[in-house]
Amino acid sequence: MINSILLTNFTGFANNRFDFTEGVNVLIGKNGTGKTHVLKCLAATLQARHDFLGKNSASKEQFEYILAEDMIYYFKPDIIGNLVSKGLPSGRANIAVTIDSKVLQYSFSSAAKTTVKLETDEKWNDRHFIYIPPREMFSLFEGFIGLSSKREISFDQTYINLAHALALPVLRESEDNPLRPAVELLERELQFKVLQMNGRFYIQTESGNMADLGYGCKAFTISLVENAVKVSHGKVEANVIAQIVDLGKSLLHLDAKPLEGVEKTLACFREMKKYKLAVFTKGELMDQENKLWRSGLQRYFDVVTIVSDKTPKAYHRLCRELDVRGNIGAMFQAALDAGGAAAAYYAPALPQMNRLTRGGIQYIDGVPIDKSVFGQDPFEPVHSPYVKDLFRNCRAAIISCGPRALPPPPQHGQQIVICDAEKDTDFRCIAMELQRTNGLKILGGCAGFAAVLPPFLGLEGGPISLPCINAPLLVLCGSLNPITKRQLEYGAAHGGVRISLQSEQLAAGYFESRAGQDFLTQIEQRMQGGCDMLIDTDGTDTAEDADTAEQLRGQIAEQLGLLMALLLERPAADHYLPMIIGGDTLMGFMQQLPEAEISPLGEAAPGAVLFTAPMATHVSRIIVSKSGGFGDEDLLSRIRQNLQKGTEDDEAVSTCHAAAGI
Repeated sequence: MINSILLTNFTGFANNRFDFTEGVNVLIGKNGTGKTHVLKCLAATLQARHDFLGKNSASKEQFEYILAEDMIYYFKPDIIGNLVSKGLPSGRANIAVTIDSKVLQYSFSSAAKTTVKLETDEKWNDRHFIYIPPREMFSLFEGFIGLSSKREISFDQTYINLAHALALPVLRESEDNPLRPAVELLERELQFKVLQMNGRFYIQTESGNMADLGYGCKAFTISLVENAVKVSHGKVEANVIAQIVDLGKSLLHLDAKPLEGVEKTLACFREMKKYKLAVFTKGELMDQENKLWRSGLQRYFDVVTIVSDKTPKAYHRLCRELDVRGNIGAMFQAALDAGGAAAAYYAPALPQMNRLTRGGIQYIDGVPIDKSVFGQDPFEPVHSPYVKDLFRNCRAAIISCGPRALPPPPQHGQQIVICDAEKDTDFRCIAMELQRTNGLKILGGCAGFAAVLPPFLGLEGGPISLPCINAPLLVLCGSLNPITKRQLEYGAAHGGVRISLQSEQLAAGYFESRAGQDFLTQIEQRMQGGCDMLIDTDGTDTAEDADTAEQLRGQIAEQLGLLMALLLERPAADHYLPMIIGGDTLMGFMQQLPEAEISPLGEAAPGAVLFTAPMATHVSRIIVSKSGGFGDEDLLSRIRQNLQKGTEDDEAVSTCHAAAGI
């Protein structure tokens, strides 16, 4: 126990001794007489002993420094010498603390800055303690620890120590917690649990109601009423309930003025026209919309998404709305940092599709990619043919080289090597050289490079068997790429039925309407003829500006995905092979599936992947998909021809037919 403390020439004390007894000790005095200083001095001295023991040091000088440091932390003077009483002749303070009959005595002059002189140290053992400052801390301590560790704040060490203590696991979970009986009494009498979550203390009522009521002012108000009923054992008066309701309503009209600099920052981003700005928040719809409107910031955002809960599905939907895609450079740099490799290798060529890399420049059908159809893409035009520009923000050095001239991994630093390739044999040369130099660690590229890697990586492989499928195609195309448009024109010219969706058919809710249901029936009737069905849209052409076109892009992908899911529920679709063209459209379709998982089977043609996907009916369907920029104009015909041949035996064929529904 603390036996006594002697303070000489310290702050307001000339020469005062305080003796303590077991149990509760009470200090009584007028304001400004030094009650808090006595307690802080005890706490700082105990803290210094604790900190010093934690360093496993026997250095007297280090202990003297720690004593001074903790006194400064607790009292917040500019220098420790400022704690010496003013106007006294000695100009030196002396402090002696006795614990378990062992004395620790130290002193410091008015000129001292960061150290004290240790007079006596009988070395008592470490003691657990907590100083509870006068200011209320329960509402303040969320984020307090992080803030105090990074910023200079006006709170002394007593508040920081208390915040750390409050951040410990919930007290009642400890068997030896002295407050456990009190907590249990409260929970028994008031019939609610006290929870600690995310740095705050909660009554469980609101969190328990979230499944039914959600999160927001309305749910909070209902929970307050429920608590009032519980706490009063059902005796709460009507006027009290009315007061609670009024307080809850007032939350809907609180000032929502943004922090200084927020609006200016958003305006700068908006003027740059380089980034999309989004609000993604959890809560009740009208509550959050109203709050955003009161802030005056709604005009700066392209997307405002309010969800009942931030689930993975909600994040996926947001990414689709914003068209969030992977950044090749960032992914390579992250892989280098995480993997510890000195070099990474990137081979983006795909000779089968006339995509070549020569001198670090990407060519499509013999022309630089920025001069090809990809340079005129309405959403993501390619502005530079140089592959290295994909890595412009990487810390690693960027090097371009031929397939037979790969540089060795650097001795120091990191590098990303862009590998030229103009034919499939070039990939084998790259793989052989990387195997020789132990460089087969961080690799990237297209299917051509991936095809040669398995034996070099010790992976077994063999010929891929394709199912025999003799069925027309049900094609859903969301791509505006001219390559795909030519494929659809070719398919229509050779017996396919082409349907172009109009803008009103791409509106949300259309397929749930009577007109939408009639349209689905019309498509099904036309499928009775057994011809290829080619469904596409030019809906983005109706957009007045880039922002509108971008929003329409996400809407089109979602509606096309829904359309394919609805068509596959129709009996006529059992005799068709579904095909999806365009990455956005495929993503829109995947959002309609019970599980976002596909199983690749092989290539129906170069660049066209055959896979199975689980349907809502718990039956897997075989589907083919391709990028909008892949393939010759007769690709659809060649897919049908290749699948009509098949490569499987009769037993496997029947199995695949059953899975495909055909």
